[in-house]
Amino acid sequence: MKFHQIMLAVTLTASAFAGTATTETRSPPANPPVMGGDWFFGVSYGRLSEVGGTIGDGFSIGEDADSSDFDFDGFDFDMYSLHLGRNFGDGFYGFNTTAYLEVAYLDGDTDVSFDGDPQIAELLGDLNADIDIVPVTVNLGMERNLIGGLGLYLGAGLGYAFTDSDVLDVSDTDGGFYAQASAGLVYNFTEKFEMFGGARWLYLDSLDFGDSSLELDDEFAWEIGARVNF
Repeated sequence: MKFHQIMLAVTLTASAFAGTATTETRSPPANPPVMGGDWFFGVSYGRLSEVGGTIGDGFSIGEDADSSDFDFDGFDFDMYSLHLGRNFGDGFYGFNTTAYLEVAYLDGDTDVSFDGDPQIAELLGDLNADIDIVPVTVNLGMERNLIGGLGLYLGAGLGYAFTDSDVLDVSDTDGGFYAQASAGLVYNFTEKFEMFGGARWLYLDSLDFGDSSLELDDEFAWEIGARVNF
């Protein structure tokens, strides 16, 4: 057998083995699951006025004085809040959905007048009442674009409110079930920054201090705020 015939046979044999060889391919590892969109942090300021209360027998002064002689002008509250949450993207009729934890601080005060005996009124001097409320709530929110950077937002939350009152030198702490809902307009200046403004509905179980109480039942506040996405 000639040399070139031997080389041809070796080449054909090698080609046959190469044709039967198999190559193993590996798929890239799957990406870990992602729980929606960006995180966000926000702050807000609001105000609600003329919240009513009742005076009980615990504020009687002197043997003949009646507690009905004390009149509240109505509590005015400044409301500050911080919230941290997660944006889950579009998922409900075109609304962007969110979930967030909010801690708020309501600082309320009012003037108290005494309409009884003028001599007692002079001795009492200036009267006031202060109530601090700290609600902690878990909330769900929705936001939808209307036109340009302008959008609509809705939100609702449930939680617990811690309270501290100082009324006519009588101090007390209390707390109770707290609920809220909000609605308004939001403007997205960039993908990372937005501002909002609207109304907030508040509900707090009867707040008791001494023999008196305060109701945050169907109260409304206005608010403005800002949010940063990261």
